[in-house]
Parts: sequence; C-alpha cells; structure tokens
Amino acid sequence: MTKVTNSDGMYAYVAADAYEDTYDAGMRLWYLDIYGPATGVRAITASFVSGSPLHVEYGWGALKKVAGVKFQQFSKSLVPGYMRTILFPRLEYGSFVMVPTLAQPGEEKWDLLTRVLLAHTIWPVKPEWAKPLWKVTWRTDGAPIRGLTTNLDYAYVVDIQGDWGIVLDKAVKTGVLTV
Repeated sequence: MTKVTNSDGMYAYVAADAYEDTYDAGMRLWYLDIYGPATGVRAITASFVSGSPLHVEYGWGALKKVAGVKFQQFSKSLVPGYMRTILFPRLEYGSFVMVPTLAQPGEEKWDLLTRVLLAHTIWPVKPEWAKPLWKVTWRTDGAPIRGLTTNLDYAYVVDIQGDWGIVLDKAVKTGVLTV
C-alpha cells in the first residue's frame, strides 16, 4: 500500500492517482483516490484543496494541485473511523479527467469520451463514432486530450473547450467518419 503524506505528517493510502509530470510546474495531480483513517484522509484532502504539496512514499517529487482548478470530492465512510475520498476537477473549469472510476459499468474509454463530448460540447458526435474518433484523436497534432501517468488502466485530461473540430475534420478527411 502506497502512502501519501502532507507537510504535517498526516497520511492516507493511495487507491488510485493520475498526474501530469511537467517540467515547469512539477507533478500536477489531476485525480486522487485515497482511503484510511478518517483524520488522515481529511487532512490530506484539506492540504490538497488548499494547494499544499503532497508526498508519496516511493519517491515522486511533490504532487501539487493544478493551479486555478477547483476540485470536487466524493467521500464515504468505510467503517467507523475509516473513510475513502475521491478528488477530481469540477467540469465547469473546462477539463474532464477520464478514468475508469468515472465510467459507467462496462463503458469503454472511447464511449466515455463520446458521452462527455455529447453532453458538454457543441460538436455533434454520434455514439457509433466513438472508437474511430478515439483512434483519430491520438493521431492528430493539437488534439485537446493528453495522457496522464497513473496506476489505473487509463487516465486522460480532456479539454472540453478545445478545438474538437480539428479531430472531426481529420476523421472525415481520412474516411474514418462519414457524415
């Protein structure tokens, strides 16, 4: 079990995380799923929300919240004195973190992307375009999606307000999608 600690020495265990290693801003944490003693989980959550760096026991640098992004949290008591909390960006900030935990049961990552685009963009994306659109996205320079380092099956940051027109345009031009 991997521990995450704050500057006061409070700790929780990491169930899942997703971060972006940037040269200019360090390790930017986009998704954190922690559990353990309720006091430690609350302390780690408070440190994260306030922007204080967190430290993981197996040698990463300091993990920091993405500047200017407010996070939402889901917390649940596991047994008396222990809890679990999941932290990820609020959608109104224009970025969506795609992780398996936020998918519907049996939903593939390309279906999750299509569902998010349909719900939160002006782009008319058909559900049957999901897999071809996913493949084209990764072959398009400037596509508004990027992979994160994670211990999950996958994790991506999707720029909801990005130019999805370049992806759709390339998909049509290469014959992957027909309209």
